[in-house]
Amino acid sequence: RFSLLACYASEKPKRFSTSKPNEMWQIDFKIVDVDGVRYNLLLIIDDHSRFILHAGIYKEATTDVVISALEEYFEKHGTSKKILTDNGTQFIPAKSGISRFQKFLMERKILHIKTSIRHPQTIGKVERISP
Repeated sequence: RFSLLACYASEKPKRFSTSKPNEMWQIDFKIVDVDGVRYNLLLIIDDHSRFILHAGIYKEATTDVVISALEEYFEKHGTSKKILTDNGTQFIPAKSGISRFQKFLMERKILHIKTSIRHPQTIGKVERISP
């Protein structure tokens, strides 16, 4: 039996990297367990260098948490031209329209790039970091 998945299984992942630091950052939340309590680890990494720009533990994975972390980083170190995220509710609207996160980036002239749905490999550099 053949399936579409079998056709794609032989394809090698297409690797990409920006040509210099701060061209693009990858952002994602990971669930971590600390003494039996679940927390959300927010990771922001530079796509080119893989340098961890921000790692913070939060009770909730919200848009406010992401915006606050970015504002703090922007103030100290500057911005990126592009930000790559998954399709989490922190980053995209639940319904059609523009999310607060997207509006935040647009106001700063930062391009928001989203992964394909159910394709975490696109943000593989940040996904690969294990708590």
